[in-house]
Amino acid sequence: MATPIHKTIDVHNDLRLRALLAALDRSPNQAPVLRLWGHSIIPSFFPTSEGFATYFKMPHSKKSLIRSAEVFGVRRALCGAEDPSVFVQKEILVLVCKPPALDTPENWSCENEELVPYMLPLPYSGSEQGPPAEYVAIAIGRRIQFFRWRAGEKVKLKRMDKEPLDIFSDEDAGMVARRLNGIKDRTWDYEKWKPVSGDGS
Repeated sequence: MATPIHKTIDVHNDLRLRALLAALDRSPNQAPVLRLWGHSIIPSFFPTSEGFATYFKMPHSKKSLIRSAEVFGVRRALCGAEDPSVFVQKEILVLVCKPPALDTPENWSCENEELVPYMLPLPYSGSEQGPPAEYVAIAIGRRIQFFRWRAGEKVKLKRMDKEPLDIFSDEDAGMVARRLNGIKDRTWDYEKWKPVSGDGS
């Protein structure tokens, strides 16, 4: 059975990431944030070669701040390791990308209003087929905050770190990599499922 391939993030020695970070300072909108996180970092941890796919989602909120965001998800198509005819498609992560100018305390404190709607339509995460999208994150500029969704708890959306992680910091970049690798590990049972596009070997 295949084991997960763990990735790292090395901003200072990766010319493409450095160029994407530099573009953040020159743009007033969320486009470079999406390119940094949605087109570069996230796909490197969840590649199509392992059965993952990223796709755009419609923002749930009509508030002006969320309209200034791009929202996308990561999902994976899986089949039973013993019975390939059993098929399940799981949404693993939802990411909201916002412009660098919104990197202010108030924009890091509105997670329940903005993020919970993305979790509510999903099946119960403790089901045999789950968990679909247990994780959601906000990326504002070069910083990101991860949250875990707990369907059966009173406080359903919990921060995974006390403060947003700054990708430009080596220590924080290491934590971002650990978070993404951990999400990848915990949302796929290697004994029960394998990617539809792979052979699981």
